[in-house]
Amino acid sequence: MRTLKFSPLITILLVLFVVLVSCKNEEEDNGDIDNKSVIQTNDTIKNKKFLLDLQKQIVAFKSTTKSTEAFTSSEDPIVVNLKDEVAKLFDPSNHPCSLPEKIAKKLKKAKDDGKPWAPKFVNNHIAEMPKEVLYIPRQGITNVLHWVTVKKVATGETSKELIVSSPTYNDLNVEDFILGGFNSFFYSLDCSGYLNAAIEGSAAIPGADIKNVAKSALETQNSMFIGGGVIVSPLYTAYFNDTAKLDTKTRIAVLSAIIQTLTGRVQNLTDADIVTLNSAYDAVWASKVGKSSFNGEASFSGKGGLGIGVAQISASSSGGGSMSRKSTFSSFNTYISKEKPLKDTSVTVGQIKALIATLKRENQ
Repeated sequence: MRTLKFSPLITILLVLFVVLVSCKNEEEDNGDIDNKSVIQTNDTIKNKKFLLDLQKQIVAFKSTTKSTEAFTSSEDPIVVNLKDEVAKLFDPSNHPCSLPEKIAKKLKKAKDDGKPWAPKFVNNHIAEMPKEVLYIPRQGITNVLHWVTVKKVATGETSKELIVSSPTYNDLNVEDFILGGFNSFFYSLDCSGYLNAAIEGSAAIPGADIKNVAKSALETQNSMFIGGGVIVSPLYTAYFNDTAKLDTKTRIAVLSAIIQTLTGRVQNLTDADIVTLNSAYDAVWASKVGKSSFNGEASFSGKGGLGIGVAQISASSSGGGSMSRKSTFSSFNTYISKEKPLKDTSVTVGQIKALIATLKRENQ
């Protein structure tokens, strides 16, 4: 058998040919990849799974007879694009506050071009959040913060129970439960503030109708707001009282509501049965229907401070919410943005009862 021999020059040329073909094939393979189909980061995939799992939990819980009355909205939670939702909030084509025609047209064109307008302060915060969030009906945030999971030790059965008798259920003081140390923001505008922000954002000179629009802005009693932060469950807070603070009387009332609800809902409840307390959610709230005397940006103070923030969100279908004790809003949109930074914690029924007894002695 003859062995083929090549000169050094031919060998080098063959090697170069193989390398070039390999590079070309690699380029062709890379060229076939659409940017939209590039593998997502682990964090993005993990967060999407969390949102979808929570969505399933809420839908399943809503379908149970015991929770139907609490979930007064017929809407189911859905995963949406946060930037698109924020764009709807500031969209002049569907906003209660009017704008000069030239300004509105420029902002509409930006929207049609895929570049919807929102104030820089809001955009800066939204940019740090996941692109996809879970929209839940306005009162839904109160529901997910007030449910517990109960596991019967004897049988291994589990069920979710909603603690509607907690004093924090119908009137949720959001600012008291904002977790410090995490990103939070607040932005509110009345019609005058919306007009000024739109003019600045569009970088356009208003037309001759600016005078009438400005007059209307002063006369129209409407405000909008968007805010967000990590909100801790009042049930979790009542037991641990470290991430946020509740007075002793309120802690007793919240913990007693848990025991009363479980006693009435769970058959043969024992002190050994395990209760998992929902910890916290990273959430965003938005509304463009309200009244406020405040314009501009601020931060939630956290831990029940006196800073500007959303003070109340009512769980009732007819209720609205109040902000900074001087402002009221209705028609909230609520979005869960990402996985909670705190782990859900399990305690026994007996431990909750023991804590109630301890707090009652301290409160005497």
